[in-house]
Formats: sequence, structure tokens, C-alpha cells
Amino acid sequence: MGRGKAATDAMDKGRRSRTAGISASTKSGSGLVAMTPRSDGVPKQFQLAGHTIAVNVVTPRKWKHGKNCVGIWLPDSYKIELLSSCKGSNRQQVFCHEAIHAMLDVAGHDDLSRDEQLVDRLGHLLQQMLTTME
Repeated sequence: MGRGKAATDAMDKGRRSRTAGISASTKSGSGLVAMTPRSDGVPKQFQLAGHTIAVNVVTPRKWKHGKNCVGIWLPDSYKIELLSSCKGSNRQQVFCHEAIHAMLDVAGHDDLSRDEQLVDRLGHLLQQMLTTME
């Protein structure tokens, strides 16, 4: 899945304002705010139902979640961790997968959040939507 500047810009357009202190400029009439995420389009943090969800990229040396895991949603600390060796559109998809877990848990649907097949499909769809918006 190739991704250029237009795809990153499209992903940026889909993000809402996160918190004060982050550079943002409002798009006229859309209610959406342009963000300054990491170069791959993955945000450093975002808001869900009044909770700030931190998104941390962790080096393999500090990774504590097993060698077959590249991303994890930690609901007790409202944090998503992504393995730093996961790059580009793969990192975007893993972020979207973990964000779906976060959305479902915060919405009170932890039963759906445990359905990995559903979460994976929704994560792929979300990543495609965010990277192909015009």
C-alpha cells in the first residue's frame, strides 16, 4: 500500500482537535482542524469522550508486549503503543486497529473490542478512509 504526501495530508484532514498547545488551523466551514502529526500521519494523541489517548512509538528494546505484537491499546492508562520498527502505511493500519479497540472500549462495547476479526476489518477500513480522503 503506497502512500505519498497527498495521502498523509488526507489523513491529517480527518483528525479533530486534540488538546491545547498543539499547532492547529481550522479549515473554513468544515469544523475539522489540520494537525501536525508524525511524518507518517499517526497522531501523538487524540481525544475520545473527554479522554486524551496518548500514542507512543516504542523501540524494540523497550517493547514489553511480545515479539508477535506490533501495537497495543492499554485501556487502564488510555494509551496506544506502537512498535517503532512498524513503519509507513503498516504503522497507520496498526494505529487504526488499536484506535478501533479504544473507540469500542470507551463507548462501552468491550465485547466488540475483543472481536479481533471485526477490529482488524474496521481498522483497515478506517486507515483506507483516512488516507484516501480528498
